[in-house]
Amino acid sequence: MKTLGRLLPCVCLVLGVSTLPAGDKKAPQEGSVVELDGLKSKTPADWLKQKPSNRLRAYQFKVPRAKDDKSDAELAISQVIKGTAEQKIKDWRELFEVPADLKKEESPKVESFAIGSAKATYLDIRGTYLHLPFPMAPKSQTVLKPNFRMLAVYLETKDDKFFIRLIGPMETVAQHKPSFDAWLKALK
Repeated sequence: MKTLGRLLPCVCLVLGVSTLPAGDKKAPQEGSVVELDGLKSKTPADWLKQKPSNRLRAYQFKVPRAKDDKSDAELAISQVIKGTAEQKIKDWRELFEVPADLKKEESPKVESFAIGSAKATYLDIRGTYLHLPFPMAPKSQTVLKPNFRMLAVYLETKDDKFFIRLIGPMETVAQHKPSFDAWLKALK
């Protein structure tokens, strides 16, 4: 019996079977492929794919918090049912109370650019987020979330329209903005 106890780890090593308990495995993380009307891009590995919280969302990810932030950010991707880029930008601006004393470089920015054959309209806004618990919730259920930031994109492809929104604490969104931008521009 002692021999079997000594041989088991060797046999497992040769066969490639782990002797670690299931919770101890350190499998390398990989991102998830997001496809929007034929355009595909793999998310960063640290974005955790989640079940969408409502039926309007095609994809949802938990984006890990920065060291000193109290909550994670959320990335949601939905198909646009109605509205133009200009209307969505207006609606998204209304989700934030922007401080009056905001520095010029921190004021809401809107830019448009091409991603392959698709057109992107991109809003970067910060301030107090007026969070509603679900779409079309009464304004009385608004939860104020100060020091939040949103990166929101209205993406027009050949046959469809989508919106992509990364919302979370200011430092968390700042930390993930480079990878968000790279992921967005990698859609091909």
